[in-house]
Amino acid sequence: MSPLERRDTMRMESLSGTRPMKELRDRVVLNVGGKVFEPYISTLKNIPDIPLARILENRSKLDYDPESGEYFFDRHPAVFQQVLNYLQTGKLHCPRNICGPLFEQELAYWGLDEQQMESCCWPNYTKHRDAQENLQALDFRPKYESANGDRSRQRFYNDPTLSWWQRNQPIVWEILDDPYSSSTAKVFAWVSLGFIVTSIFTICLWTVEYFKGFREVAVTQNVTQSTNTTLGQNYTTVTKTELAGSQTPMDVLTIIDSVCTGWFTLEFLLRLAFCPSKFQFAKKLQNWIDLLVIIPLYLLLVFERTTLIEVLNTTRIVRIFRFFKLLYDLQILGKTVKASRHQLGLLLIILLIPVMIFSSLILYTEKQWGTDKSLSQFHSLPNAFWWGVITMTTVGYGDIVPASFAGKIVGGIASICGIIILSTSASVIGSTFSLYYNLAQAQLKIPRKQRNFEVDCQSLPTVLACRISQTDSTVISNTSDSG
Repeated sequence: MSPLERRDTMRMESLSGTRPMKELRDRVVLNVGGKVFEPYISTLKNIPDIPLARILENRSKLDYDPESGEYFFDRHPAVFQQVLNYLQTGKLHCPRNICGPLFEQELAYWGLDEQQMESCCWPNYTKHRDAQENLQALDFRPKYESANGDRSRQRFYNDPTLSWWQRNQPIVWEILDDPYSSSTAKVFAWVSLGFIVTSIFTICLWTVEYFKGFREVAVTQNVTQSTNTTLGQNYTTVTKTELAGSQTPMDVLTIIDSVCTGWFTLEFLLRLAFCPSKFQFAKKLQNWIDLLVIIPLYLLLVFERTTLIEVLNTTRIVRIFRFFKLLYDLQILGKTVKASRHQLGLLLIILLIPVMIFSSLILYTEKQWGTDKSLSQFHSLPNAFWWGVITMTTVGYGDIVPASFAGKIVGGIASICGIIILSTSASVIGSTFSLYYNLAQAQLKIPRKQRNFEVDCQSLPTVLACRISQTDSTVISNTSDSG
């Protein structure tokens, strides 16, 4: 008889009542999600403080069938198999084919501490937490795709009990602040970004000599000259070319810049007027930056161009960071850098340590065996430190070069170490970015849920504790009545 047949025979004997009492006393039948488990009672009591060790004493408080002798639990059978394996071997593992949040929820139901999990499964079990924690600020599903949101917005807009301002202020604010709140908001955001790109392009042209102020250009014109002769006055037409001043290129840039600044001013005033809270609006750094980048053009219209105004005019280029608000890929990149800040800091320290070591070595070698030119270049540790940074980052400007044979060996080793460190940092950032990008794309492409509901399910420890307290109160009540 095979083991499967023996198990089925023993099960039929237990159901028919002919099974030996010893086996009935030694084992317990657990039906978890339709899958039957028959562990030894001693296995469940290997850890006395978990709820499974007390189910035999609480049969009346659980879903227990006295005819079949089964305890039924409407839970995930694959996860319970790992729970049972933990009671049998003392090792808690998380299968890779089970989602981390699901395993976490099931462990909470069975009353097991997740910190008992083995180290080999812990990274795979907790990786979803870090990703969701860093991506929770991003909404990767465009809101304009939600039909429910459009209907609720339409009902809100058609509410006759609200004033014009109460109906339209939230809608206008969504258009101005959230590019993905509606199709109109997305079009508005792209138009605003078009003005930003145009403004940055004009800032670059301001630095070109051709567009700087007054310049002389050759102007050709026909001039009529008169000459006196014996026959009378004679008129002739002569073509003359002379230099004249022109400000046309500068005027064109001024007009373009004025139009862009007018758009930015209008946008800022609308955001200030329709924001829900003026105090919260003033607390955001982005709003102050938007205000500061508007001021320079008005200063150029009133005052002459100075160094301070030029510096303020250049700060308008920071508007390019508005791209992060519209493009999801840039948001993922920013979150990736933020999530990897600890790894980046560690890699920076790892890079600075060998830079200091190789800078000290190159300074010593060049002072001992270098030429007069290398001695003038490597005259101090800060100079050698500059050489170390440029060499280990594989930039290699060539302004400071070791001349001795020992110095060249040190430089070669420094270059190899720099390549290894930089490649390691690139792999760390690449893997982290790939994780967040894949999660973001999955959230973006996942179908919209037609029905959302939450199941109110208490854990097994909570169920036992509640029912025990209810039983105790009933006993006390009966005792008081009999007394």
